[in-house]
Formats: sequence, C-alpha cells, structure tokens
Amino acid sequence: MTTTYVVVADSSRAILFNYDKAESSLTPLQTFEHEQGRLQDHELDSDHAGRQSNSSIGGSHGYGGDKSSHKHAVESFAARIAGHLEQERNAGRYQQLVLVAPPQFLGHLRKQLSDACERLVTLELNKNLVNTPPDAIVEILQEQRAPAP
Repeated sequence: MTTTYVVVADSSRAILFNYDKAESSLTPLQTFEHEQGRLQDHELDSDHAGRQSNSSIGGSHGYGGDKSSHKHAVESFAARIAGHLEQERNAGRYQQLVLVAPPQFLGHLRKQLSDACERLVTLELNKNLVNTPPDAIVEILQEQRAPAP
C-alpha cells in the first residue's frame, strides 16, 4: 500500500499529515512551529548591518546585511521541514508527497528538498491552507486530483 504524506505549510507553521485516500482523511503526524516566520525584518534584527571606517581611502563601507533576516529565518524553517521529510523518506514511511503552501514558501521548501524527496512529489498546490480544517483540505486535494472532463 502506498503511503502519502501531505505537508500544509506557510512561513510560520507546517503540519505533516498522513493522507488515507480510501478513507478520504488526513491524520496529523507532526506540527512544526516557527514563530520568527511571523516577524518582520526590523523585529528580527537587533541592529543594522555593521560599518567599518577606513581612513586610508577616506571612507567607510558596510558589511553584513546581504540577506534579510526574515528570508534567512524562512529558509531555515523550510530546511527543517525538508530535513524531517528526508528522514521519513529514508525510513520508508511514505512513497508519495503532496506540498501545499503559498507560492513564496513553496519555492523555499522545494529548494530545500533532496532530489529523492522531490521525485516523490505528486502534487503541489500554491495555496495557504495552514488554518484550513483537514476535511476541507481533503476536498481540495480530491478536486485537484480529479481528471478533467
């Protein structure tokens, strides 16, 4: 029997479900929380990027601040989820993967997935359903998987 995992996520929360197609149900397996995903850059940064004075050339230059703190936090969260999915795949716990997330976070998550995990992805939905009841998510999944008339 093929086991399908469904990840429903945004930048601050992810829920990993087991999808039972025969029963048309989602069973929550694990929830990942990421409080920093809700914060803005100015709330994450303790200070501005540093500056260094250089009197020999008569000026100063900045360093640090190449990447926003929020983007880094979101990428780290996506990497955490992808790492867990890789562990589960290595343990043989699922054979198919469905990803549901807003477009920007879906891109971060996709980038962090291993090639082996990526090959198991059977469906991607560019939607924020993290606060949607599991029954409603099942209906949306079934609509997406239905063949076109």
